[in-house]
Amino acid sequence: MDLIQRSGCVGFKIGIETGNPEMLRKVKKPGTHRRFLAFSQLADAYPGPFIGGNFIIGLPEETFGQMMDSLRFSLEMNIDWSAFTVCQVIRGASAFSDSGEYFEHQMKTKGSNIANFIPVRESTNGEVKASVTVKRNMDVFTIDPDLVPSADQVKEIWFAFNIISNYVCNKNLRPTGRPEKFIAWIETARRAYPSNPYMLMFLAIGNRLLGYETTCNEYLQLARENVNTEYWHDRFFAFGLNELLYSLPATNAELYESIDMVRDRLLGQIDQWISLPRGEYPLNAALNI
Repeated sequence: MDLIQRSGCVGFKIGIETGNPEMLRKVKKPGTHRRFLAFSQLADAYPGPFIGGNFIIGLPEETFGQMMDSLRFSLEMNIDWSAFTVCQVIRGASAFSDSGEYFEHQMKTKGSNIANFIPVRESTNGEVKASVTVKRNMDVFTIDPDLVPSADQVKEIWFAFNIISNYVCNKNLRPTGRPEKFIAWIETARRAYPSNPYMLMFLAIGNRLLGYETTCNEYLQLARENVNTEYWHDRFFAFGLNELLYSLPATNAELYESIDMVRDRLLGQIDQWISLPRGEYPLNAALNI
């Protein structure tokens, strides 16, 4: 890490893949959660490089409870970014050794039913295209822990995990964080989704924390312009982002407090998950948001 930081390296990612021990064994990852956590503690002493962790959800036969282990582990790791992606079945990968029929079907259909490993890439404005019958927003946390979610349901799970882990709970939007690292990453990522309102709003937050008022106001105005659809109104209201969007505090102290309130409210809604160690799941009766 010392050599990496002194080299001028701007950032790198590590392949964590999953927060669930059983899934980690299934994909034959030569790493352990204990070692990953030790690394995250080491990384705190080297704040220069941007450090991301890659997670996959929707692995073969993965239950929602096992997916939640990945969200909980991402919060434990507390690195700069947790890149959640949706599993793509790849011929030759050890986790898919029993997926012969799937590959035969893909050959016959010329891959017509393949989805993007990042759900928002399926649209130009960053919207997740999923069936109206699946659970959305914070309701995904009421899914039966033992259920293997459908492909469309996994997209909605991805959306909730991404908002909570990478935006609301991002370490660089806290008093001890480095907003410039968050801004650099999001400004690069949003090139694919220039009208995504939550990316724009959080860029406004990062710039306000750094005192760049003109840039903050520009991003905030763009976010407000692009949120005016039924889809985005629903998303912002569900995750409590509308309060920040229309009443963004002027001072850092007030802004940190407002983000804390959104964070506490969302994590409070899923406390029945967050309060338990990874590997333990709440009873179905407790899944009431």
